[in-house]
Amino acid sequence: MKYSGILMFGPPASGKGSQAQLLASNLGFYHFSTGEMFRSLKEKKRLNKLEQEILDTMTIDQGNYVSDKQTLALFKQRVYELPIEQKLLLDGIPRTLAQVNPLNKIVDVIALIYIQVPEQELIQRSLKRGRVDDGEGVVKKRLKIYQELTHPILEKYSSRIIEINGNQTREEVQNEIIRKLRENKII
Repeated sequence: MKYSGILMFGPPASGKGSQAQLLASNLGFYHFSTGEMFRSLKEKKRLNKLEQEILDTMTIDQGNYVSDKQTLALFKQRVYELPIEQKLLLDGIPRTLAQVNPLNKIVDVIALIYIQVPEQELIQRSLKRGRVDDGEGVVKKRLKIYQELTHPILEKYSSRIIEINGNQTREEVQNEIIRKLRENKII
């Protein structure tokens, strides 16, 4: 058996994390954020071997991605802690084409919510967040990496993409997502 899930997709600062949190509370899905998964390692007191290895080599603060192998290993470790009947909202995985097939062995992807926002708006949003890892140079590097590595994943899920205008208020984006999920008979 596999988990059932929806991919939250969009460039950094597109609002996918916020929208996933809202959807999770509105629909009873579990919001699984790989960014939070990695950031939480810095706060954790006791790390297993894999977690320590990731933390020792992690360069997320410079805008780089954790390796596919490490990401998938930690994802599996975390997701298998959840009951199989728990529906997932996946935010941050897959990030590369190499992660698609391993993910598909674990999760039945029923939809891909693609939040689209103009690049200049993404830069402004990132700078306003004030995270230590969101300087303008880091933001531009993340957007470039996104275009090169992550954007091609859309082709793998082309029949399941639900496009969302992310350049509206948080509530309008959420309403559009829910409306389109209903129209596509996903919820």
